[in-house]
Amino acid sequence: ATATLVAGAVAPLASAATVSDFTDVAPQYQEAVSFLLEKGASNGKTETQFGVYDNIIRQDAAVQLVKVLGLEVDLTETTTKFTDVPARTAPYVNALVKAGITSGKTETTFGASDNITRGELAIWIQRGFELEGTGSVDFTDVASQYQAAVSALKENGVTQGINETQFGTYQNATRGDYAIFLMRADQAQAPAEVTVESVTATGAKKLEITFNQAVDTEKAAITVKKGTSNVAVSAVTFSEDKKTA
Repeated sequence: ATATLVAGAVAPLASAATVSDFTDVAPQYQEAVSFLLEKGASNGKTETQFGVYDNIIRQDAAVQLVKVLGLEVDLTETTTKFTDVPARTAPYVNALVKAGITSGKTETTFGASDNITRGELAIWIQRGFELEGTGSVDFTDVASQYQAAVSALKENGVTQGINETQFGTYQNATRGDYAIFLMRADQAQAPAEVTVESVTATGAKKLEITFNQAVDTEKAAITVKKGTSNVAVSAVTFSEDKKTA
């Protein structure tokens, strides 16, 4: 074990890809592509091309979604119930099916090498990240089976569609757009961090603290310090909206 560890430490490690390695990543995609690289969800199509404007196929989309969600993957599962899924992506497709995110195109085919549409991705993302919406959409190209998913994506700030009246439901999704979807869905799912916006003395022994959002008052702990010493707090009262104490 020691010899192995030493050898590993001495041998130069291959550096992880960064967004600057790719020549096809325009500014509007850089943050999203960086997000995928940091998650280990994608390495790009080549050493210099991420394939931002290329269509993404269903099996590659499955791999990226599973890795971003952090679903449990059994890498020994090199087969699936689908006849068109190669060993390379079988563990990830299985993970997606087990999570109830997709059931494939038919009972025996996943459509592994087919391009995936924006509507299909909307359903995967809505189910995977458990995003909720009102179910109401203003787009004219969203059939009933896509409404809940498209509504959830729009209302959670994942996408606004391709224009004011079209979501682009049946258009093939590109790798760049999918990267943005995944990053924004991950951000929408993660609870925002509570921070203090201001502290104001409203009396000789009274402070008013304003927060950036409503506070969970049952879990909140407020400490007042004078220098390095704690000052005894006799009482804490929160406003009705729980954004001020």
